[in-house]
Amino acid sequence: MNQALSEAIKKQLSQVTQLLDMTEKTREALLARDMDTLHDLIQKEEELLNQIRKIDDTIAKLPDKSVLTEAPFKEDIVQIKGLLQRCQMLNSANQDFIDMSLGALNRLKKILITNRNQNSLTYTDKGQPHTIASSGESIEA
Repeated sequence: MNQALSEAIKKQLSQVTQLLDMTEKTREALLARDMDTLHDLIQKEEELLNQIRKIDDTIAKLPDKSVLTEAPFKEDIVQIKGLLQRCQMLNSANQDFIDMSLGALNRLKKILITNRNQNSLTYTDKGQPHTIASSGESIEA
């Protein structure tokens, strides 16, 4: 039974290592603004996360999982946790980059809306700039 646990842990370690690699590639694609590569990486990452979840479930169902706190499993578990922590840090940095990019994009949008037609600029109930489409005819009293 320890053989099944050992194989599951080794597979888990391999998949978490792949996940870290994909997370780093995702960061590079974000910085390069390569949306095609980013889309592919996100899909692969999602598949890999599902595989990792399945192995977690398998390990949880094994009767001898109590030996995970003992050598040689303990070192592998510590390594897996370290890799996962690195993935979380990179994902957090990626999220920060996305948030900053969206903020810059929104500021640019507001500038463009404001400059497009100063006369027709209004604001929504949430304070966002909004332009009123006009027919080009002016109304005179």
